[in-house]
Amino acid sequence: MGRAIVTNYKDKWALYSSIVEDSIVEFKTEDELKAYMAREMVYEGKLKAIELLMDFPHRLVVNDSVQVCPMKLQYHNWYTRLLATTTDEEYFRCIDSKLNELMN
Repeated sequence: MGRAIVTNYKDKWALYSSIVEDSIVEFKTEDELKAYMAREMVYEGKLKAIELLMDFPHRLVVNDSVQVCPMKLQYHNWYTRLLATTTDEEYFRCIDSKLNELMN
């Protein structure tokens, strides 16, 4: 997936995706776009933590051997359902909820 920023450096800051060949979000300021992209990065980290907690030790090296746990694909099943969310807010709320559940 390729992404690019399209801007007039004044009041148009858009994030373009080569997958959809169009802008996926548009903002009026550079700061709004940076905040959006930073939030996405924070949630990418949360998704990695959720995957670790749900599928541990799948794909990790333990005692010099890569662990393959085919029965431990809970994360994949949960993530597939997550992709069905309809808004960014719902998507982020589901991630926060799952991480909170797993950490407590």
